[in-house]
Amino acid sequence: MQPNGTAPRKDAITFERALSLAFDYGKFIAQLWSYYITLIVGIIGWLVTIRGQATQLDWFSRWTVIVAYLVITAIFAAVLSANHRELIKLMRVVHMLAKDDPDLLEIYGARVDPQMLRLLRLTLCLVLPVVAALVSVFIFGITTKAR
Repeated sequence: MQPNGTAPRKDAITFERALSLAFDYGKFIAQLWSYYITLIVGIIGWLVTIRGQATQLDWFSRWTVIVAYLVITAIFAAVLSANHRELIKLMRVVHMLAKDDPDLLEIYGARVDPQMLRLLRLTLCLVLPVVAALVSVFIFGITTKAR
């Protein structure tokens, strides 16, 4: 029962459910990063095996691999951004619901930690572009014919 004597709505989100969903989104984002890193390792491993063979990639193939990687990175960035937005919404719901309980309010606070929001933005706006640039340069270097 709610304080006004009415039964809670079945579609109303509880603190526990919001917290569980926020944790799930956080784990999903970590899983997205692990898939992206696995893709990078797979691409580099494939290119290393090609480098050890007699035939090498020509300039068109080299640039095709790099452009394909950058397209995949752009798609990853879009998916990551969408999931960051959803995670932030859920974190705000958790903090909003925590205000109703003094113990939860003490643990979770009244609002989302601004440093957490900055870190989420930083991974998308700085870390991912730097990783993409470094991997692209590495792909170019590993596919260039040794002299």
